[in-house]
Amino acid sequence: MQQIDLTPILYNSINLYEFIDALSMQVRFKLHKGDSELFKSELIKKRQFNIAFSKAKPILAKQNIDIEHLYEIAKGDILRPSIQSWLGINTMMHMQSPVLEKLEKQVTKAKLKHFIKPINRSLNF
Repeated sequence: MQQIDLTPILYNSINLYEFIDALSMQVRFKLHKGDSELFKSELIKKRQFNIAFSKAKPILAKQNIDIEHLYEIAKGDILRPSIQSWLGINTMMHMQSPVLEKLEKQVTKAKLKHFIKPINRSLNF
């Protein structure tokens, strides 16, 4: 995979291994199962990103903004407690995720019984 050069397709120096290595485990699993449409869509997303990146880089450089520094800012922003709380990462350890709380309010006893009933039957309870 390291010998397959995707540079002409993706507009940056990258081989197939580097492209696949950066994908999520779920996407890699689907690709492993032969999802060629997903492969095409991931290639298109990466290509569009690389084209926008290559166009933005000189414009940002004229304004003395380094694109690598923007990456670091974005990564740092994800680590902020407020963002982690919003995502439900930080407070999930304390069982106070806004997303989980919203979902919890949507689950009624009737829905739980309806969900558990087939499980009980299959386990002979």
